Amino acid sequence: MALDLSEAGARLLTTDPLEAGEKVVLELHGLQYRQPLSGEGYVVWSYPVSQHGYAVGIRFEDRLDGDVIENLTIRSSWLDY
Repeated sequence: MALDLSEAGARLLTTDPLEAGEKVVLELHGLQYRQPLSGEGYVVWSYPVSQHGYAVGIRFEDRLDGDVIENLTIRSSWLDY
């Protein structure tokens, strides 16, 4: 699950520990896309946040453009809270 997303990277929650420097392949799902977007990146940092969960910082190999980020994220104005 992605917690934060930017042009350069993402902060994720994972169930598996990842090592700094490890190469990862990501699939990003968004409401505007029929198929997930695939991309590669590298783990910058990783630390446990629960007994079975890890927060992980990823740096993308190729930056995302602003339109892609907008289509992958949920605007706070769409949320009813």
